Amino acid sequence: MKKCKDCNKTKPLIKYPKNKLMKDGHSNQCKSCRNIYRLEYRKRSDVILKRTAYIKTPEYITKQKIYEARPEVKAKINKRRVDRRNSDPLNKIIHNTRCLIINCFKDKGWLKTSKTYKILGCDYLTFFEHLKATFVNNYNIPWDDKYLNLLNLDHIVPLAAAVSEKELIKLNHHSNFQYLWESHNIEKSDKLDWNLTNSHREEFIQYISLET
Repeated sequence: MKKCKDCNKTKPLIKYPKNKLMKDGHSNQCKSCRNIYRLEYRKRSDVILKRTAYIKTPEYITKQKIYEARPEVKAKINKRRVDRRNSDPLNKIIHNTRCLIINCFKDKGWLKTSKTYKILGCDYLTFFEHLKATFVNNYNIPWDDKYLNLLNLDHIVPLAAAVSEKELIKLNHHSNFQYLWESHNIEKSDKLDWNLTNSHREEFIQYISLET
C-alpha cells in the first residue's frame, strides 16, 4: 500500500505507475492523478505550440514514417480507416472522391496540384447531398445509406473527353458527378449519356460551356 502525494489516498502499488528511481519501484503519484496531470499539461498553450512545432520537424516525420511502416501498426491504421469509412458515409465519400480524382490525373500523366474540394467546387457535405439527389432523380428511389456499397461515382461527361489538364479539372466539377448502380456504370463506360435525369445539368453545361 502507498499514499498518493496528490490525492492523499492510500492505494495498492498496482495503482501506481512504475518508476525505477523510487525505492519501491513505483511513482509517488497514482495513475489516476497522473492521467489528470497529463490531460491538463497537454491543454497548456505553450505545450501545444511546442508539440505543433515538433511534429513538423524532419526528425519527427522520419520517426513517424518508420513507426507507421511496421506491419502491425500499418494493419491497425488501415483497420481503423476502414472501420471509419464503413460507419461514416461522408468519410467514405471523401476517401473515394480523393482517390478517384487523384487516379484520373495519374492516368492522364498530370499532377494534381489543387485540393479536392476546390476542384469539386463545393465542400464534401454539399457534394454528398448532390450525389444523393442524382441517385433519387436517376432511379426515383428514396435515398438510404445502405446503397453506398452498391453504387459507383460516375462522370456524366467521361474523363476520356479531356484533352488538357484544365478540361480534366472542369470535368471533375461536382455537377459532372452522379451516382449509378455499379452495373449501369460499367455499361455506360466512357459514353456520354444524358438519358438519365440530372437536376444540375444546366448548371454543368453553363460551367464548362458544353453543348449537347
